[in-house]
Amino acid sequence: MQAKSYIDRDQLAADVNYSDNDLDSAFMTHPGLVVRYGMLHADAVKQHAAMKLKRDVVEAQVHADLKQRHIDNKEKFTEAGLSKEVIADRRYIAAYSNYIKAQEALDEATQAIEALRHRRDVMVQSAKSKHMELTTSPDFAASKGFAEFFAAARSNKS
Repeated sequence: MQAKSYIDRDQLAADVNYSDNDLDSAFMTHPGLVVRYGMLHADAVKQHAAMKLKRDVVEAQVHADLKQRHIDNKEKFTEAGLSKEVIADRRYIAAYSNYIKAQEALDEATQAIEALRHRRDVMVQSAKSKHMELTTSPDFAASKGFAEFFAAARSNKS
């Protein structure tokens, strides 16, 4: 089993992008993105754990094979020398390489989650800024005054 990447970098870049002019849409799509990338992160965590286990199993198998070979050939060996032989074995190198790829996939997935957190924070800040602009504009004050005038007029009719 080969390690694979779960995150499409171009798609992530597109997904974290949003327009200040369409904050409603950005807020509506954000939970779906969090779920999607959260599931991809979970898959990457699972893959990482599996590759780590496989690497450890291969290391133990290679160690046992090399040790038995030395014993069968009546060769002297040390554990330190055996450890060096293990890390030079092609089976171990392949397993370790897969583990490194799984670590990279996990790092990418973790970064995607972090990018979505940052996106949310920036969207909230943008919404606060828009709200502040709206409530401090002269047009808002005038429309608020008209609303109060009409509300008072309605209550006087009763």
